[in-house]
Amino acid sequence: MGVKQPRFVDWLMTNFPGSFRAINFRERYKGVPHSLCPRSYASQLTPTSHPYRAYFDTVYLDINPLIHNSIRSSKSEKIFLERFFCMLDKVLAQSVPVRMCYFAIDGPGPLAKLLEQRKRREKTKQEKPNTLSTLQITPGCSFMERMETYLGYYTCRYLQQYQHSPNLRFVIDGAASPGEGEAKIIQNLSEYSNLIKGACAIVTSDSDAILQAIASGIPRLFIIRKNQTEQHRCLSIDHLVAQLETRFPGQGPRVRLDFVLLAMMCGNDYLAKVRYLNMDRLWSHYIRLKNGKGKGPSAARYKNMFLVDTERKTINLDMIKGLMGKMMLYGYDTRGENEPVEPRKNGREVVHEMMKEGVVEEEEEVKGRGRGRSGRYSGLERVGGERRGGADKRDGACGADKRGHVDVR
Repeated sequence: MGVKQPRFVDWLMTNFPGSFRAINFRERYKGVPHSLCPRSYASQLTPTSHPYRAYFDTVYLDINPLIHNSIRSSKSEKIFLERFFCMLDKVLAQSVPVRMCYFAIDGPGPLAKLLEQRKRREKTKQEKPNTLSTLQITPGCSFMERMETYLGYYTCRYLQQYQHSPNLRFVIDGAASPGEGEAKIIQNLSEYSNLIKGACAIVTSDSDAILQAIASGIPRLFIIRKNQTEQHRCLSIDHLVAQLETRFPGQGPRVRLDFVLLAMMCGNDYLAKVRYLNMDRLWSHYIRLKNGKGKGPSAARYKNMFLVDTERKTINLDMIKGLMGKMMLYGYDTRGENEPVEPRKNGREVVHEMMKEGVVEEEEEVKGRGRGRSGRYSGLERVGGERRGGADKRDGACGADKRGHVDVR
């Protein structure tokens, strides 16, 4: 889910290491039962006995990832509820809400995500036959209506059994209201930001929430993601934006919007990926472009330009052309910003290198036929390829047109 860049969070940890910190559960809390357990078990998770707690003014939970993780290996709805409540207990034991706890369930998604949802549901044919079907996790299904009842029951039991702030209240945003969970969370944060007096935490595994949090500009915001182990990663949005400000002094608020746009170019649930691009390439070339590293007098003019035009609320096409032009000039490399990059080679140089390495082989010139399709480059084929007369496009061969231009396919 989220950004199509592989291991996007790991990429963030590598490039912005000061924005993350790990949070671990103590070993003796691994087997704590769900909230249906007696009060004696519930007392194990009191604030005074758990030194790894983090207190937040508001805790926002994206419920759908927890539902998916609980339902995949559950043979019955009862087993699912036990695992689901246990996950909620562990999350709220580590991230304690003081004023409000907000449960957000995915509602009907936008039309732009229709094809993505269809692809995901087609994959459910390969699910285990003895487990609950994830097709139930769809707005409008009776299972999702029952989920609101289950969450209401959980909140009542939580307020009865656990120590909490006297002003704590729970909000359940069900599947009947449109929008995805992370979108509902960001919308609620934006509407009621004046009521928030402390830090806020968003507990989700969707990387789209990270981009929305960066673009929102809401202060004291944290993203908490759960790993496959009992470890959580806490991302501070303020620290990430501060590192952008350090790299580009005085341009932090504008650069963070450019950063979000670059991540969107890698693809997400709504937009297709731009081919041959990833965050390593985009970010390194963006830094090189903003630092004025390039050829010609126009290289320095991009220092004060941005990809997102906040006044017109559109994309700056001149900056996009400069970024893409620089990538075409220097190639699709993944090197660091301070490492030298060789310019791209033309098709003829690539062909000669392939001949030297033995990837393609060259026949003798056909006498009397000039440099047409039966000329010098007519015999360039992949090793092991079958000769079918001239350049065989089906075998990925290299041919030359009537003007002698090499066509590398």
